[in-house]
Amino acid sequence: TVELVAGLVVVVLAATAAFLASGPGHALARHFAVAALERVVDGQVRIGSLGGPLWRAVELKGVELSMPDGQPVLRIPRLEVHYALTDLLRRRFVASRVELDGPVVVLEEGADGHTNIEHLFRLLEPRSGPPGRRPLVDLRGVVLSNGTFVLRERTDSGTMRERRFSGIGFDLARLRVSHPDSVGIVADIHRLAVAVSDPAVRVTDASGRVAIEGDSVRFDLTRVTLPGTSGVAHGVVRWGKGAESGRAKLDLATNLRRASFADFRWVVDGLPEAGGGRIEVRG
Repeated sequence: TVELVAGLVVVVLAATAAFLASGPGHALARHFAVAALERVVDGQVRIGSLGGPLWRAVELKGVELSMPDGQPVLRIPRLEVHYALTDLLRRRFVASRVELDGPVVVLEEGADGHTNIEHLFRLLEPRSGPPGRRPLVDLRGVVLSNGTFVLRERTDSGTMRERRFSGIGFDLARLRVSHPDSVGIVADIHRLAVAVSDPAVRVTDASGRVAIEGDSVRFDLTRVTLPGTSGVAHGVVRWGKGAESGRAKLDLATNLRRASFADFRWVVDGLPEAGGGRIEVRG
């Protein structure tokens, strides 16, 4: 009898795995994924395709989240996530590897002073009932290539100022988004590269740890490299309630063993294009 039950379990599991790996299984999973996102966001949801051996990994293509009027907020051409099914069944969102290719995020401030993402994910709606326990969201081996982040802010005159962060690429050993016993977000960085449009800055490589908690970001970068500059940087950025008078504040300690004037002309007017040296900053 025991052998019969065990055999039936194996057959059921094998049949389930075969279905999940099939076209109809992928279509059903895509339908459930779109429905789940539509319950969370106030806007439009699209997933072009969903595939992979779903008992251990999923590949999504053509993921798009837009505002109700169709204005794009998030676009991911390709997303692949590897996981253990037992973690998901226990409501533990743990991934052993995450790959994102070409994601684009647009963060825009509206006339009401709130961002499109706050409206899209209904973050401004009042919460009813006691706060729930934070889930575990722990991602390992997060690799992003050719990402773009667009920030649109309203100036005092009412016009929009756009900053573009392009060519974003990083390799994170770990990204802890949520933990039952902590409110912080922690990223352990192996590699990071990004080009900023305003001010014109290009980071060619960086590694270390960044932690976001409340109204502050702490960073401990053991390697920071710009085109002509390299060194280390540690510090904290505070804003909102975490800063005096509500103005953002930066506490920084940096030791740049090799510094190029050209990399810092956006900070200090009049710096020559050529030349450099060694810089230590505390403040």
